[in-house]
Amino acid sequence: MSWHPLEGVIVVDLGQLTPGCYSTLLLAELGARVIKVERPGGDPVRQLIPGSHEWLNRGKESVVLDLKAEKGRTALHDLVSVGDVVVENFREEAANRLGVTYAAIRRANPRCSLVSLRADSRHPHKPGHDLTVQAESGLLSFHHSDAGTAPRLATLDLAAATVTVVACVGAALRAVTTGEGSHVVVGMQDVGASWLGRYAAEANALGIGELAGGPRGARALQERAAYGTFRTRDDRQVAIACIEPHYWFRLVDAIADRNLVAYRNPEKRDGAVADVNRLLARIVAAQDLSRWLEIGRSKRLPIAQVRSLPSLDEIPATLFSTGSRSPGAELSPAPALGQDTDGVLQWLAARRSGAASAALDDQSQGNGR
Repeated sequence: MSWHPLEGVIVVDLGQLTPGCYSTLLLAELGARVIKVERPGGDPVRQLIPGSHEWLNRGKESVVLDLKAEKGRTALHDLVSVGDVVVENFREEAANRLGVTYAAIRRANPRCSLVSLRADSRHPHKPGHDLTVQAESGLLSFHHSDAGTAPRLATLDLAAATVTVVACVGAALRAVTTGEGSHVVVGMQDVGASWLGRYAAEANALGIGELAGGPRGARALQERAAYGTFRTRDDRQVAIACIEPHYWFRLVDAIADRNLVAYRNPEKRDGAVADVNRLLARIVAAQDLSRWLEIGRSKRLPIAQVRSLPSLDEIPATLFSTGSRSPGAELSPAPALGQDTDGVLQWLAARRSGAASAALDDQSQGNGR
């Protein structure tokens, strides 16, 4: 049984590249009708990142509008008049030039909300990509320290896109209860800072707050005994995450190494993190990966193989399922550029024509009375 909680919701998608496209992909998975408005030439994701368009823009319709021209802006406002949420991630000055402002959205449809994704909500004209926003938020120092390279995972692109979905759903719910749209701004840098809030609190509690933003502080906060990756005898990697006492006791008992037993008391273990992890590294290196996975299964411990990038066939078609675990929306393939332009514009024209006819009928009935 499919689960489409946003069925009937119309999203006007002006998002670009990974953060814009991923946010509206999730909305499409939740059942929203997503109409992707692209400039002539298309969303840059089609050209810049091979394969990404095909994944990120599934389940959407593609309409090409030139928002630099009056005709394109008029067509956009027609779309907004029937929409529930507009999503965009332009710099603010670019949005203003293209007429994508909350004032314009509100004039076209007071119930429609605008959700704007910015690199920095306090400096909305500032350009930024995942790498630079990770750097400024402090997140980059936590998981990447190799100068001259960039992290493989665009963490804040994906995290901010997910927060954008929350903002869209919240705005749509508010419109239901109040009849009014909203303008919500999601800052990628704010998302990064929010993620780091837990670590900043930990740093403050440990008295190392001034180090938390740099590699030294990041390592100090992240180091835990029996919480890391270890190389096995057959040159594979296994992740072990046995920090809670009940997991730690079961791990120590399963390994039955007398040197490790000396650290069975969690307080003693936590007072010798580096020593425990060096000892664990030697123990793990003495057995093949299969042995450690078997210990994980038999003792119900959080132990897992460190795998490489999965194939597309291994990635779930949707993130959302019902309580019965049945799949959610099966999305249509990503659209060709502009493939739905004519159909959507004809649909809007038919709606306008129908509304005009209804208004004439109401007027004639009024005159008859």
